Amino acid sequence: ENGDVVRIVAGGIDITERKHRELELQRQWDFATTVADTIPSFIVITDHDAVVTRQGANRAFCDVFGRSEEELQGTSFLDLVAREDEFAARMAIAGAANGVPQAERESRWLMRDGGERTVALTATPITDPSGEARVLLSGADVTDRKRQEAEVRASRTRIVAATDAARRRLERN
Repeated sequence: ENGDVVRIVAGGIDITERKHRELELQRQWDFATTVADTIPSFIVITDHDAVVTRQGANRAFCDVFGRSEEELQGTSFLDLVAREDEFAARMAIAGAANGVPQAERESRWLMRDGGERTVALTATPITDPSGEARVLLSGADVTDRKRQEAEVRASRTRIVAATDAARRRLERN
């Protein structure tokens, strides 16, 4: 009417590909979480300072050690390790945090009730969905195996002692 011209400028970018990548990454994370919660191995995820992350422990760990994911979040994993094994656990986490997967080693992990479980532990560097570097601690309970090995050693010692005693008796006779 009075000659004014209205101009509208619009811009945008296609984020379809990024959204597809995000959805695929979320599907992979969900699958990994489901697997982690169904296996009998213990899984704990920490940052480079050994602090347990959000959703940082699987169901097997929580069930056996009597701790919930919520109470573990933000606590030091080193507080869950027997004092004598703390240095070795600290070094495993530090090595993995620096990008070097750590070979299996045994350490004693503390249960809520004061008991201990001997765990064969590995520490592996991983990246979480947000791109943060993390350490994946994976362990298998070897408590019963260690107990059985000790029983076998003790049994062998008794057999050797009994054999020596019998041989000495025969020599005397």
